[in-house]
Amino acid sequence: MSTGSDEHVYGGGEQFSYFDLNGRNYPLWLQEQGVGRNKSTYTTFLADQDSGSGGDYYSTYWVQPTFVSSRKYFAHFTSSTNGQLDFRNDGFHEVEIWNAPDSEIFPGQLVIGTATTFPDLLTKLTGLLGRQPKLPDWLYNGVILGVQGGTEAMLGYLEQAQNEGMKVAGFGSRTMQVGSQPRSADGYFGIGNGTPSSILIWTRRSFG
Repeated sequence: MSTGSDEHVYGGGEQFSYFDLNGRNYPLWLQEQGVGRNKSTYTTFLADQDSGSGGDYYSTYWVQPTFVSSRKYFAHFTSSTNGQLDFRNDGFHEVEIWNAPDSEIFPGQLVIGTATTFPDLLTKLTGLLGRQPKLPDWLYNGVILGVQGGTEAMLGYLEQAQNEGMKVAGFGSRTMQVGSQPRSADGYFGIGNGTPSSILIWTRRSFG
């Protein structure tokens, strides 16, 4: 894909180091964030030496083969295989999708959309990928507590907060679980049996 010298590129999923991706290469690889986001820092160096747990500028829990250009176009790749988005070249963008010719995994398609305005471009992109539902009203009725330690610990934090007069709308809890989890009527995850129906949980699903 040809590019201009003043072009800016955004996307690649949930990227934490740089908003503008131009000038860098982004592997389509999901991984733990790691320690630090710069291989030249002493902290990240020690983490790599100790356990190989140092992070990098592209380390992310959520990568996506999609990008949006300031030239008012988007590109999305439907492949589920590894690859990379390479924006390091001055005259063109390069995308690699790594899939063996005899693989049973469908290599995917390239979808490109254009528009004359950014709102119209976003409308086309979300029409392709889907739009997030409206946030439920209960989300604005208190704080969201980020906790760990299991159900017993979570309910202990809830009791402590309520005893101090704090309004709690929900919990943010990272769970590692095989299978699916119950959802509330508005599409968000519930925290399970034996807990108040008004207390819902933001959670991460993991399949192993």
